[in-house]
Amino acid sequence: MSRSEPDSLAAQQPSRVWLEGRSSRGPSAGLESITALLAGLGSPQEGLSVLQVGGTNGKGSVATYAAALLTAQGSRTGLYLSPHLQRLNERFVIDGREVDDHALDQALGRAIAAVDRLDAQGIHPSYFDVTTAVALVLFSHAQVQWAVLEVGLGGRLDSTSAVRPQVATVTSIDLDHTALLGDTLGSIAAEKGAIFRRAHVAVCGESRPVLVRQLHGCAPTARWREVPRRALRRVQIDGDRWRATGVLEDGTGRVIEVPCPSSMALRNGAIALVCVEEALQRPVDPAPLATVPVRGRLERIRATPPVIIDGAHNPAAMTNLVRTLRPLLEGMPVQVVFGAMGDKDLPGLVAPLRSLAASWHLASPAVRRAASTRSISQTLGVLGDAAPRLEHDSVAAAMGAAHALAREGAGAVVACGSFYLAGEALAAPLEAPGPTLKKPSTT
Repeated sequence: MSRSEPDSLAAQQPSRVWLEGRSSRGPSAGLESITALLAGLGSPQEGLSVLQVGGTNGKGSVATYAAALLTAQGSRTGLYLSPHLQRLNERFVIDGREVDDHALDQALGRAIAAVDRLDAQGIHPSYFDVTTAVALVLFSHAQVQWAVLEVGLGGRLDSTSAVRPQVATVTSIDLDHTALLGDTLGSIAAEKGAIFRRAHVAVCGESRPVLVRQLHGCAPTARWREVPRRALRRVQIDGDRWRATGVLEDGTGRVIEVPCPSSMALRNGAIALVCVEEALQRPVDPAPLATVPVRGRLERIRATPPVIIDGAHNPAAMTNLVRTLRPLLEGMPVQVVFGAMGDKDLPGLVAPLRSLAASWHLASPAVRRAASTRSISQTLGVLGDAAPRLEHDSVAAAMGAAHALAREGAGAVVACGSFYLAGEALAAPLEAPGPTLKKPSTT
């Protein structure tokens, strides 16, 4: 669940290389290692007020929005996100700014020393344990008042669950990481809803009644808040200005605006607002959300031709992405740049995209777990997809080729399937596709 960074002096620092090596160990089987690591670092979590954000989809957006609202309200706020798209520093944000390399490397150095001591005792913290501990060290040193922690995987055994949250939210429940969390919505709800057990306030962003009841059962002592399915009215999507607005259905008449043309982004803003109001115990102005972008989520990096990058990597997220893009890109031939991890539901990911794709540009992100372009092409063939398919030797190559075709044919580029792909797509030089083609594919 880590990712390789682009070549840079920071990425080549011994501490960063050590951290990447830690990713081969996989996630921890429980909270013992993160608990021991925090103790070895002097319990940096003590004294922090915590907002923990879990869920299948939307948790990165809700965490980002919530942190921005807390900062706007005058609270010094730390934000911990995962994964990062391009630089490790993206995971650690204080009052809207990524921590600098010096502060990060100092905190990481402290964590490495503590891990070395634990390794000698037979306790082996994971990559996520280390990055979570680093975040808490950074936040403690910066004397933040609120730490907003995005859950990395699941909830019950996630590293962030070593800290007791004042407020916890589950944004949504859908199928993802089924090998670890179970292959039913109920089993996934149980894993993710576990973050409610120790929270003072539980905010439920999921709206399907059977799942709401199950999540409520995970919060026997917390004050319970639900964000209703129709939390907003008079929703307006502006594809030209690339934003959405809606009026809260809470009797206040407040307007939420986000710089993303998606009703789901608006809902994520509403969930974040409820979380922050519960955290501060007072009404909060949602206006700051209008200037808070979320990287790699329906991110338009170029308007003409439109080039849109999204980290959607499970069937529910992909279905929502296509539903959002279809009216925005109506009449445009869409060049789809697609790559995914090998453990993902490839048929479930590409099936919604078939209605959007004029051509496929298949590429494997530069990580070990990536699905091969051949396996993706074969999946499309089994589904009977007739759109042209091109296999490229890198995400950058696929982006360059797709952009050239979109520019020539008054089309658009949509890159999706993985946050790993999104990070590489953001770094791609669109004007220079170069020699990229591995092979055309029609099978």
